[in-house]
Amino acid sequence: MILTALFLDACGSTVVEPTSSPINLTRGPIPESARQADGSIDRTQIPDFIPATDGDRQAGWISSGDVVPAAGEARPEIINVYGDDLVTLVGHMYPEVGFVALGAEADLLPPSGQDRDLTILVRNVSDCPAILEIIEAADEMIIGRS
Repeated sequence: MILTALFLDACGSTVVEPTSSPINLTRGPIPESARQADGSIDRTQIPDFIPATDGDRQAGWISSGDVVPAAGEARPEIINVYGDDLVTLVGHMYPEVGFVALGAEADLLPPSGQDRDLTILVRNVSDCPAILEIIEAADEMIIGRS
């Protein structure tokens, strides 16, 4: 995208030479090299937009600032998802639901206050099978130790 600035002088006549300035936005996944040993993320390595996925497919792009906000900034609860032009809004990422395309909210979002399904995606990069066990805190009893 190229932005063109048009300047007027004090008398109101147009300056003949407009200036052009390209806007370069980066997009792509967060590189593994951005993940620091202490668990933090090197924000200088994060692209401006990162992929938003819907199951196994890419639904669009989300602003990396919404996912990894600057220090002291809050992360939005509902995150905008943009098309390949990084401008056109194609849907939103909702907590506990995931991607919902524009116009599909009534069909995909449960009424507020209703129990929702939870999907947990686990990446296992080892050759050994992994088991994920989910228990409720009330099911677990801790006996005092001396």
